Amino acid sequence: MKKINFGLLIGIIVFISCQKEQNVPSPSGLALNSQSINEVKTASAGTTAASFPIEVIPAHAGRIEFWGKVLGFHGSIPSSGQATFFAEYGNFNTHYQLSFASNSGTGGGGLVSYAGMSSACTGSAGFWTYESIIPNGSLEGWHHYVLVWNEKGLPFFGNKRKVLVFIDGKLNSRYYYNQGNTYPSLTGGRLLLIMSDANYNDPNRQMAIDEFKIFDKNNNLLLWNAMGSKEEIEHSKVGLNGSFDGFGNAYFIPGKSGNALIATPRKAG
Repeated sequence: MKKINFGLLIGIIVFISCQKEQNVPSPSGLALNSQSINEVKTASAGTTAASFPIEVIPAHAGRIEFWGKVLGFHGSIPSSGQATFFAEYGNFNTHYQLSFASNSGTGGGGLVSYAGMSSACTGSAGFWTYESIIPNGSLEGWHHYVLVWNEKGLPFFGNKRKVLVFIDGKLNSRYYYNQGNTYPSLTGGRLLLIMSDANYNDPNRQMAIDEFKIFDKNNNLLLWNAMGSKEEIEHSKVGLNGSFDGFGNAYFIPGKSGNALIATPRKAG
């Protein structure tokens, strides 16, 4: 698949306003690293590695991007998923999520994303391996992940799709599902980062997040958190501060830029 120039994509495809993406310098910082979860039935802080207030998410249209890596996850991906970068639930009617699962519950599988009432996945539900998500088969290095959504439709595919995911500038969404015309406003919950569907307590299966950013539909930077330490998580460079919840015996390892925070699996709720 041809690699997409993401800067051009933002200007032409994703954001109708056609504003140039804000060029915010990336500091030398640390990365948040832990395990993951597919479904979060509760949204209280304090049970995962880190979290943010629900207000950081622009429910109707926006973009979440970050640098991430997946460590120790190999072979087949279970239907429920064991690796989730982030997940949010608001009133149990809508959620914003990026995780690995062989069955999304909406007919998709692979790298599974949700935004509002829509879902986009690497492909159809079925047998998936972590090695099949990207062409070179390795998720253990740093990759740039982008989830973009607009309830009115994205210009890509002629406004027929409302949610798309890109990895390193390449489209990773070949399966699409939509359930509603508009996305409800978010009225409760939190944005939970790096979780698991159970407490596996396996220190060899980990995930990492660095330079976590959220933009609105006009490409305004709403949140920028370097994820480099307890201090950095609790003092965002732009936007609302996060909560360093630190479960999973978190500690620091070398990251993409500086160091990274690593933790064992932790179920939310």
